[in-house]
Amino acid sequence: MLHGGSAAVAGGASGIGEAIARKLADDGAAVTIGEIGRRVPRIVDEILARGVRVEFIRTDLTDEPSVRGLMEGTARTFGGLDILVANAGIPGVETPLHEFDMLNSQRVIDVDLTGVAICNTWAAGTILACRREVADPRTASMINTASILAHVDQANSNPYSAAKAAAANFTRSAALTYAREGIRFNESANAVPFLSSDASCALTGSVVNADGGYTSG
Repeated sequence: MLHGGSAAVAGGASGIGEAIARKLADDGAAVTIGEIGRRVPRIVDEILARGVRVEFIRTDLTDEPSVRGLMEGTARTFGGLDILVANAGIPGVETPLHEFDMLNSQRVIDVDLTGVAICNTWAAGTILACRREVADPRTASMINTASILAHVDQANSNPYSAAKAAAANFTRSAALTYAREGIRFNESANAVPFLSSDASCALTGSVVNADGGYTSG
């Protein structure tokens, strides 16, 4: 479904990000894993063993030069950038407001909101730069992984919920900004393979809650 495409998965070495990277590779995309750790994650060897192109680039999502290196490195290695999955996030410490730890809260916002914005900024810039070099540019898909806490309440989850809700609205705004450029922006976690493909070409600015109906009630 994604043969010939390339994907950068920020936060793709473990958990949801690892599952996303594996699924994108299964669907035929060349994948770059961006992760803050210095050791090459095991998923890189697993994908290579399947005969799929993959690379690892150490990435700090709160650092613009580092994120720029992830996006431009993906485009350089695989001949372009078609898919971004901005997946990295941290939950923070759950506390009532009167016990707020501002340093911890700022770290959550730096990763879960600002990190998403930095990834989207440099991915969009890289995609547009690549398009200037080809006669028939491809469409692109940017996916920011979400949380049900962007849409429902939970006690003591103040910075995390705020960051995820802000990231959802950021995604909608970016979708409108780049609609004419053929760059789609959506927010989800479990629906990434579908949102990455041309099968979802009519979807942009959507928040897909693949949560078993939890937020419907």
